[in-house]
Amino acid sequence: MRKAFNLGLFFGLIHFVFFIFLYLLGVSPFWKFRYLGFWIPILSAGIAVWHGRESSGYEAFPFSKAFAIVFLSIFILASTKAMLIYITLTFHAKIIQLHIREASQDIQLIAQGPYKNSLPESAEKIMDLLVNESTPLNLAMNELQQHIMGGLILCFIFGLIFKKPSVSSPVQDNEKT
Repeated sequence: MRKAFNLGLFFGLIHFVFFIFLYLLGVSPFWKFRYLGFWIPILSAGIAVWHGRESSGYEAFPFSKAFAIVFLSIFILASTKAMLIYITLTFHAKIIQLHIREASQDIQLIAQGPYKNSLPESAEKIMDLLVNESTPLNLAMNELQQHIMGGLILCFIFGLIFKKPSVSSPVQDNEKT
């Protein structure tokens, strides 16, 4: 479990570096391009559960242990990234302004497209909501929530991949022959 904690912390820092990299490229790390970093939590979970399996000395282990290792790794990754994002946004508000600008451009494109008859007043409401809700705490908590929800899916997937196979009883083996 200690290795899962350390891996979560390490990959949380890597994910934060990816966040900063997107900002330095001039794109909002909260908008469309954020999903290019989907591989970071998957890699963290995979390495954590693989290392847990290797350190146990078994080829596989119970679903609950794999689930716990992956969840711990993802939770630490998400918490580290959310904390660093909150600190960064508190002192560097230009990232929030970039996010609002990119989101407003997309909202205007949608409002001018095929939905132009139904969205003019809704687009203004969406923009007001976007501006009011784009605080450092809300954006950091959104990151945390998305990583935890995606991490739960990873917990089930890696738990099933690395689970211990069920032992068949002698009665079942006799019935097959």
